[in-house]
Amino acid sequence: MIVARSFYRHATETIEMVKFCRDHGVCVIAVTDDFSSPIAAADIKIFIPVASGTVFDSHCCVYCFFNMMATQICRMNRPEAAEFCEKHEQVAKRFDEYAEVSRRKHH
Repeated sequence: MIVARSFYRHATETIEMVKFCRDHGVCVIAVTDDFSSPIAAADIKIFIPVASGTVFDSHCCVYCFFNMMATQICRMNRPEAAEFCEKHEQVAKRFDEYAEVSRRKHH
């Protein structure tokens, strides 16, 4: 299974990846904003509108959706999620991925 996201100006790489996966029998979940999206032919479609009344689209709902989905998957698979997070932290430290910043205490 693969979850693909694509919004206006649709990245060619994403479109090609979705096509490749579908051609090889992989279940594709598409997160997009329009029924005419190039990835809307996926097995499962989730439409999240991003158009706003301004010049810029708002992707806040998209980020919230993916955050909620990741949180729920982690809750359903707590041991595996904890192990994955620990491995990620080890790799991040090894490659110096994050800056060393002390946490501020909120008062």
